[in-house]
Amino acid sequence: RAATALGSLGVDGSGEVARAEAELSRWKGLTETDAAAAPLLSKYWASVGLGPQPSDVPWSAAFLSYVAAPALSPSSSHVGYARQAWLRRKQGRAGYWAFAPGELGGRLLPGDIVIRSRGELAAWSDVTSDTGHKDSHGDIVTAVNGLSARLVGGNVSDGVGAKTLSGALPSTVFAVLRKMRGA
Repeated sequence: RAATALGSLGVDGSGEVARAEAELSRWKGLTETDAAAAPLLSKYWASVGLGPQPSDVPWSAAFLSYVAAPALSPSSSHVGYARQAWLRRKQGRAGYWAFAPGELGGRLLPGDIVIRSRGELAAWSDVTSDTGHKDSHGDIVTAVNGLSARLVGGNVSDGVGAKTLSGALPSTVFAVLRKMRGA
């Protein structure tokens, strides 16, 4: 489906945005090795069906699985939940759908999840075929102002952090997930 035809299928991502911003507030002044962070990390890992993990295990996908539940299929891997979102899109089921970055015309909306390569190169083909884990990172868009977007993510500088993305999506972005009603 063309991006222009998707407008009527889009769903408000404000619930996911509110959860991401609330988690960001909870992490103020914390790092993943602080005792007060343990219950937060435990709930993220529990959202993907795992118990507590060592602090050196990346937890950004578990964070997004938690804040975007139940619309996002839980996974400890960004490519894992992106693949489920792509399959959901193919089936026309409600929830997060995966898009190649160019399919949305570079327009981000609050609630979108932006996934980029980190280290080894990940690509859209990793989402559409079962290639397994790729070193990647995802953030949820919590606000958009013109060509700037505020992104919140977990496992950012050993905590939950926010950053601003200005202008076009970087070339390392290989998938954008958007919450959809279904066909």
